[in-house]
Amino acid sequence: RNITLQGGSSGGYGIRIQGRSQALVENVTFDIATTGAQVESSDNITIRHSTFRNPTVGMEVTTSENITLANSSLEPSQNGVLIDQTPRASILGNIIYPSGVAPDANIEYADSGFGRVENNTLFQANIGIRLRDFSQGNLVANNTIAGVAAFTQGMRLFNNANGNRIIENTIDGGGGTGIFITTSSGNEIDSNHIHNASLAVDIIDITGSGLTDNNDLYNNTLWNNTEGITFLGANFTFADSNNVTGGSFGIYGTNSHNCQITNNVIRDAAASIVLFNGSVNTIESNQVVNGTIGISLANETGSYADLNSISEMATSGIDLLGSIAINVTGNVIQNVSTGLHMGAGMFIEVHNNTIRHGTVGVNLSSAVSGNIAN
Repeated sequence: RNITLQGGSSGGYGIRIQGRSQALVENVTFDIATTGAQVESSDNITIRHSTFRNPTVGMEVTTSENITLANSSLEPSQNGVLIDQTPRASILGNIIYPSGVAPDANIEYADSGFGRVENNTLFQANIGIRLRDFSQGNLVANNTIAGVAAFTQGMRLFNNANGNRIIENTIDGGGGTGIFITTSSGNEIDSNHIHNASLAVDIIDITGSGLTDNNDLYNNTLWNNTEGITFLGANFTFADSNNVTGGSFGIYGTNSHNCQITNNVIRDAAASIVLFNGSVNTIESNQVVNGTIGISLANETGSYADLNSISEMATSGIDLLGSIAINVTGNVIQNVSTGLHMGAGMFIEVHNNTIRHGTVGVNLSSAVSGNIAN
């Protein structure tokens, strides 16, 4: 306790804990060039109320368990905290402010599950928080990530980072991506606030492997982003009760199947909800206001657009192009230039919709066939 460690040779450590069970490091200043603290093959270790000045890596933990870093300040040139093969690691209430020209990650979990990353304040790095390589069942909550630059990410989940809970974080996108998920499934993205990003939430699986399925997004507030929620090849995506304001797209999905887009409020986006080249997707009970296109389904098969409220669209309320066996039921469309536009497609069912205060109610292309409307 209450000491300052300075200097250290290349490859050295301010403090190294190996093979220990239970230790407390408190009120220590690590003024070390390489690694401030390393913990290896140990358990029940706590480092708190300490300062890490200008190390390459602030704290590195491997093959350990129940490790805690709390209420400390880190100024790394490359990585803040690296957790590897360490279950139940907790990173709580820290401030990480990278000092290098091209810092990598503020916090990284690799093959480490059931940990907690809470109440940290993270400043500009290539990635704020990274979960990778079978890091599963972690809670990431109430963190503030500021200064995310273009081509960087507030959070990144990849390579089977499954079943994590990402809750009530605030991310200033800074032109980068707020939350990026790939080859990871079953994650819960709940009640986060993301603004000023190029992509607020981006979920991608270009492999077609199904490894990016079943991710849930709800109660998130996204504003002043270029695009709100985007997903590619991500089946069974569930987006419910999100609030999206502004941007080119509110919600945009491609090559995705069995997704549910429900109860969202989308305002001032050029295109509020767009699904392309997917099937059996449901767009239901959303409220979309003020844009160019309310809902667009292109090359979709067997999808549904039901019970949505759409208003103040410059071009069309619902736009169907090249889609097959689409059901459009019970929508209320008002103050829209064209309420419902159907381009090339077939077997479209249109039932019990209300269209009012527009220029054209239904625009039906001659290339559409086999429809039922009432």
